[in-house]
Amino acid sequence: IGGHGVLRGYFLGSYSARKLGLRSTGNAGGNHNLIEADQVSATVLT
Repeated sequence: IGGHGVLRGYFLGSYSARKLGLRSTGNAGGNHNLIEADQVSATVLT
């Protein structure tokens, strides 16, 4: 999870959180349908 090019955290299920010594975010099945607004138009990318 981040913004402006800065990583602020992770989406973690209980297994991954335990392995990393962090708290679970409740994303046991992984993150799905995560959409973030972009500042670059699609025409610039092609």
